[in-house]
Amino acid sequence: MEENRATQNSIPTSTAYWVDGNDIIIKTSLNWDIFADANNGVGNKTEEIVNRYIWDFIIDDKTRRWLSGFFKRVREDKKPVIIPYRCDTPALKRYMQMTISVESEDILMVKHRVIKTVPMQKPVHFRASISEKSIKRCSVCNRILIDNDWLEPEKSMIGEYVSVRYGVCEQCESLT
Repeated sequence: MEENRATQNSIPTSTAYWVDGNDIIIKTSLNWDIFADANNGVGNKTEEIVNRYIWDFIIDDKTRRWLSGFFKRVREDKKPVIIPYRCDTPALKRYMQMTISVESEDILMVKHRVIKTVPMQKPVHFRASISEKSIKRCSVCNRILIDNDWLEPEKSMIGEYVSVRYGVCEQCESLT
């Protein structure tokens, strides 16, 4: 397996975790903790996630069903899938790629790779919320729903600190 080994002074451009047939995380790549630290991944260190269900780390049902559909497809077809997505920081748009593949038997490897980063026009800090009054944000493309339109966060009139509830927009849902 190709793995991006990083020093403490650099952020890995890829990282991975493995899940068993029950969707329990069984291990992470060697650079997982470096990536978690670099991204303020509180509660996401290897020792905190191994032996837990992957679904414990996904806030909403729609995103769980979306990812579960890919897990099911890869397990049945025995062919990897590559899914483009965004995982932004307040200052950067991060275009990423998730590759889900069968490692052995029921074991899936889920690899995340940064494709490119682009500075945000204005920083946006999102806080997860379950309130129906919160703005809806797509877990895949990171766009937000404003007046029935899915918009880039920095192109909307939202403030710098925004409460959001997560889901999957129709365009991203069609990827499954």
